[in-house]
Formats: sequence, C-alpha cells, structure tokens
Amino acid sequence: MQVKTCQSFIQIFRNSKISDLIEVFKQRTRMIKVKDNFKNMYVSDDLFCSLNCGKYEDQQHLLECLILKSTCTDILHNENSKYEDLYSDNTTKQIAVIKLIGNAMRKREEIITRRKQ
Repeated sequence: MQVKTCQSFIQIFRNSKISDLIEVFKQRTRMIKVKDNFKNMYVSDDLFCSLNCGKYEDQQHLLECLILKSTCTDILHNENSKYEDLYSDNTTKQIAVIKLIGNAMRKREEIITRRKQ
C-alpha cells in the first residue's frame, strides 16, 4: 500500500465536501463510535453488536448487521459499495461507502434510543 501525505490525500478530494473528507479520515483511522475502535471503554467480553445480533462489532459489521439490514433499506439493497472501498484510491467509491456507514450508524443510534424508551 502506498503511503500518502496529508497534502496528496487532500488533493485527491479537491472536488469533495470538507465534511466528506473529515468522514473518510475518521473512518479510515477507526475513529467512529463502534466497540472495536474503543475496546478500553468496554468489558472485554462486551465487544458484541450493540443491537444484540450476536456478532462482533467493528466498522465492517455496520454493513453486515442483520438487524441494521432489516431496518435500513440502503444497506439491505447495497450491492455496489464494499467496506474495502474505504481504503481504495477511488474517491467516488470512498464517498459512497462513508455515506453508507454513516447511515448505518445513524440508524443504529435510532434503534438503541428507541429501545431505551
């Protein structure tokens, strides 16, 4: 994998929104709120899905979670974006996958909030 400088990273996204650039950075550096990214915040055996689907909760899981797929149609019907696209050199694919992961995170938070009520 080729190491890119910050300047070349920004250059790739010169036609994108700043918010998309920030989101790509957060997701590529595993700074989004999933249990695997912040293991020290959880008891070691509590790294499973917050929605209780029984699977390990990492970023990729957001696109694979059966509970999210059953409630979020863009994840269920997604055939074009793959998690691996986040690390590709194709800006269009990166933007598509960050938006999909963002939608999954919002839907996950909605479900968690609803369950608490």
